[in-house]
Amino acid sequence: MHAHLEHIGSPVVFCHSDLLMNNIVYNKETDRLAFIDYVFAMYNHEHYELGNHFNEYAGVEVLDYSQFPDKAYQLDWLRYYLEQKAKSQGRSQDAVADSDVERCYVLTNKFTLASDLFCGLWALAQTKLSLIDFGYLEYAQKRFEHYLSRKEELLALPVPDN
Repeated sequence: MHAHLEHIGSPVVFCHSDLLMNNIVYNKETDRLAFIDYVFAMYNHEHYELGNHFNEYAGVEVLDYSQFPDKAYQLDWLRYYLEQKAKSQGRSQDAVADSDVERCYVLTNKFTLASDLFCGLWALAQTKLSLIDFGYLEYAQKRFEHYLSRKEELLALPVPDN
């Protein structure tokens, strides 16, 4: 996995690493989002953060990968993300091309695999380390199953040029 991902062009950025819905707070009065619970924050690849966020749609207590967003949803979400990123960098949101969104989609989905592996390994470690009553072994098994079910398809996706 490392050999496949290390040269595909995902920059290393500061990541929250746990952007499940409960860690995203929206303030209606200010029309702003805030992230909470930075316990897993670290530097990682930008597309790992995005892929992990999509994996988090499946839940935590009960993993349900039917909740994983489909391609159309991801493309819309990633377009908005890239437009906001361009805006924050002083570039026009119109500068985001369809090819940028497609490239982001491919990289993000490849990194969902890394997220599944990392979280599965983390859960295996927690079976011995954590005092929290949680089905870590079952969680790890489901993350590894998700990884294996998508590995061949996602590794075969060609990375579009910039």
